[in-house]
Amino acid sequence: MENAALFLAKRGLHLTQLRRSVLELLYAEGRAIGAYDLTAAYEVRYGRRVRPNSVYRALDFLETSGLVVHLAHSRSYATRTPDKHKEQDEPCLFFVCSGCGAATECRDPRVGRAIRRTEIAIGFVTHMRSIDIQGMCKSCVNVRA
Repeated sequence: MENAALFLAKRGLHLTQLRRSVLELLYAEGRAIGAYDLTAAYEVRYGRRVRPNSVYRALDFLETSGLVVHLAHSRSYATRTPDKHKEQDEPCLFFVCSGCGAATECRDPRVGRAIRRTEIAIGFVTHMRSIDIQGMCKSCVNVRA
């Protein structure tokens, strides 16, 4: 959380109490989680109700600032590691386990370069920040074996 707060402060942004709470919940989960599950987790952890649209607004801010990514395929959200040396808007891969929901971020500049080469070649402008790849983590594969 300290890294996230510093990352935002350097950009002139700050975490409201709700944004901080949503980000803390995402870190605590340690896996990709949907907005409605975050709403329920918020109510359990903090003992008060929160409207789903408030959670979505917090997630939108966190995503825009580069701390959270929306994984379209699983309709869930996962944290990104703030990195002062790397561009947060650089496309990255997320490997998402369909068994346990673990989401592992993989930043590889070759992915971004390949996407940029292709978008230039076909005359396309991309708006995504991540590609989520579904599968199973090693732990879940071992459990099923």
